[in-house]
Amino acid sequence: GDDEGAGTEATPLRSIQLACDRAAASAARTVVLRGGTHFLSSTITLNASHSNLRVMAHPGEVPVVSGGVELKVAWRPHDVGRRNAANETTNIWVADVSGVDDIPGLQIDGVRATRARCPSLPAGISAHEPALLSLL
Repeated sequence: GDDEGAGTEATPLRSIQLACDRAAASAARTVVLRGGTHFLSSTITLNASHSNLRVMAHPGEVPVVSGGVELKVAWRPHDVGRRNAANETTNIWVADVSGVDDIPGLQIDGVRATRARCPSLPAGISAHEPALLSLL
């Protein structure tokens, strides 16, 4: 979308906040989110003017609103050819995320990734720690 658009299906808005604000000022009072992940750059603020506002998915689509940050990185294997104690090839991947201050959790293709650790946990993810791979 483009925040210069009219907010129609043909010219959708990019910002959920702007869509909510415009819908609150209209008779329709409905925001329809298209499928895919919508990353928020800031908190959506709703007040009394947004009362009775409806936010819904476009029919047949599954939108996801995320407060996370989309990382566009190049993953590469770490220690190619290295083997563990059971003589299995290691499955460790790294990526350069310079400039990112905090990564409390990581998802890859929508699935929570396991924090790199030694020794590995039999079940994978620790219930007490957020998932995270080794990142440079």
